[in-house]
Amino acid sequence: GGIAGSYIGLFMLVALFTSIGTWCSTLTNNVIISFLISAVVCFLFYNGFEALSHITSFRGNADYYIEQIGISYHYKNMSKGLIEITDAVYFILMISLFLLVTKRQLMKH
Repeated sequence: GGIAGSYIGLFMLVALFTSIGTWCSTLTNNVIISFLISAVVCFLFYNGFEALSHITSFRGNADYYIEQIGISYHYKNMSKGLIEITDAVYFILMISLFLLVTKRQLMKH
């Protein structure tokens, strides 16, 4: 179960990072700039919300919800082999969101 959950979690993570990278590549025509933007956005979504939730002014209920926005919260559960419906829905919604934004960005051009 742990191995299958890890593979499913890794597949979802790769799909989300790919959708983020695709969106970032529509923002500029320069390949290097789009790669750098994509790397920063992926890093911020993976580590940024968890780090933001550790700020002392967000203690209480807000830190829990801020941490749930980030990718690492959902990926850690899946990498342990624990596949919850909320984690799968999170990944599917985020992938769909970035693909929708990519489609809208391409329609502008």
